[in-house]
Amino acid sequence: EFYDDDIPLLLLGSAAPAALLGDHADLFEDETAQMPGLVQACGTPSVEHDHMLKRSARHAMSLLKFLVCDFVEDGAASGELNLFAQAFCSFPIDKYRFLSL
Repeated sequence: EFYDDDIPLLLLGSAAPAALLGDHADLFEDETAQMPGLVQACGTPSVEHDHMLKRSARHAMSLLKFLVCDFVEDGAASGELNLFAQAFCSFPIDKYRFLSL
């Protein structure tokens, strides 16, 4: 079971805006604490190949697609956006740069 303030942490890690983290906001008071989220994993550049992503990015993209597009919550109405889709669609614009599109 996921709660509203868990999802930005899962998707953006320490890059999640503190206002979205709720009870988790104090996790990143130390600015040296960096935790990547699923969105960052989707856009992690390869260290061996210029202009390419890590091989693991493909798996992160598949998981992100499932959570945002295919995951259906118990008791959800047909066509209703799940919590992951709602969170993903409401990120501040600058957070999408982590996808390296």
